[in-house]
Amino acid sequence: MSLILIGFMASGKSSVGQLLAKILSKSFIDTDEAISQKVGMSISDFIEKFSIADFRKIETSILKEAIGQYDVLATGGGIVELEENRKLLAQEKKVVYLKTDFSIARKRISADKINKRPVFENSNPDELLACFKNREKYYQALSNYVVDTTDKNINEIVEILKKIEFV
Repeated sequence: MSLILIGFMASGKSSVGQLLAKILSKSFIDTDEAISQKVGMSISDFIEKFSIADFRKIETSILKEAIGQYDVLATGGGIVELEENRKLLAQEKKVVYLKTDFSIARKRISADKINKRPVFENSNPDELLACFKNREKYYQALSNYVVDTTDKNINEIVEILKKIEFV
């Protein structure tokens, strides 16, 4: 059974998932990294060259392959955009919403000079807030556990997640 991390951009899914898997000697996949490897380019380059719809199709296929195959999954922030992905996530017992305050997420995204995030880069602040609010309702509905990451560091979050038993 997989522990699946969901949440908005910059909530810590990738960093937390990677560290949690390392500490517990569990397998890990970052779905965004898997997509980049599969398509041979960055997600932002792929979306620019093709479309967000094409990206979402690949995202769904990666999610289907990863559930049950990996112990810890870090998903992209938009994984909840498609109904098919929501149905897949709704069947899982260990979906953890890493909840972050919008203003903190926005600061983290702005400070991140390594990762390009098309949704952030192509949206004005009002559109980004609307995206956040739309996704938040899905994160809440699909999660079995909620961890507020707003004022926690990565080690504190991992300690909380370690308490969720792996079956």
